Amino acid sequence: MKSHPQYLDPLAGNRLIQTLNDVKPSSTGLDGWSLAELVALSKWYPVMFSHLASLLNLIEEIGEWPTSLVTGYTTMLPKPDGPAVPGPMDMRPISVLPHIYRLYSKTRFQDSISWQAHWIHDRAFGGVPKRLAETLAFQVALAVEAAHSQSKIAGGISYDFAKAFDVIPVNVMLDTLRARGASCRLLNSMKGVYR
Repeated sequence: MKSHPQYLDPLAGNRLIQTLNDVKPSSTGLDGWSLAELVALSKWYPVMFSHLASLLNLIEEIGEWPTSLVTGYTTMLPKPDGPAVPGPMDMRPISVLPHIYRLYSKTRFQDSISWQAHWIHDRAFGGVPKRLAETLAFQVALAVEAAHSQSKIAGGISYDFAKAFDVIPVNVMLDTLRARGASCRLLNSMKGVYR
């Protein structure tokens, strides 16, 4: 694995508003803030987002999140191609955190994209700029078609890890990031969220 130090500039209100304009509508979290309300607030009283940025910068500095910003709920939705009467394995867990936390995490994810370029493998697709998962699917389809047209045998393995997010050892992942020199001060606060 490669490593590279990450340096994050402090959050600013205008940066949060910029991210907010790119967020797609979704369910309201337990804190009661809807996306429409945050958008309206950004247009009506944008200075409030400077105060929010200050709060989020302080949270990063001390590494502890207010419970109300990281408390979410999980709902089970039937998988699209599942049976008419779905069983437990035919459901997909969807977790919903407060919009303020989602705004923060989306902003910091965008801030991390240039850092990611220093260490991510060149064969990684999905969540990487200019390397969509669809691009990989097309490359595989072209390789299979090329093999078929030359009367060669092509094969591969596709593995769907059922209920993956229920079994990911989050503490091991966070300890690995810490050991690899990740400089994000939020690791300890994230660990508290997943206990």
